[in-house]
Parts: sequence; structure tokens; C-alpha cells
Amino acid sequence: ITLPYYVKNSGTPVIISLTDISGRMVKPLFNGVSKGGKELITFNGANVNHGVYLIRIQVGNEVGWRKLILY
Repeated sequence: ITLPYYVKNSGTPVIISLTDISGRMVKPLFNGVSKGGKELITFNGANVNHGVYLIRIQVGNEVGWRKLILY
């Protein structure tokens, strides 16, 4: 699975994680510093149960969510 995201400034801390629908972390996906601009994160969902999940994307102090359905 490949997820695009955009970061305005290089050097900004980014934390991306897969959470269940209640917000509990299932799997950390990325914890690092951005290069700035459009970026991609790729992960293998084969070891995760089928269902509805949320992707939590924290860039600096801002947090966003995306819905993900694995089947």
C-alpha cells in the first residue's frame, strides 16, 4: 500500500501510524524527518487483519487522518 502526503518544509518531524477505528495504534509506519514536498510511504498490509483502519499522519504539531479499508 502506498500513501502520498505533502510536507511544506524540509526538516519537519513526521509520524505516521496505522490505528484501529478507536484510535489505538496497530502498527507504526514512519517516524522521521521530512525532505519537504510530496512524499510517499509504502507498507505491506499482508500481516494486518481485514477491516477498517485509520492512518494517523502527524506533521509537526498538526494531525490528520485518512480512512483505509483492508480486504
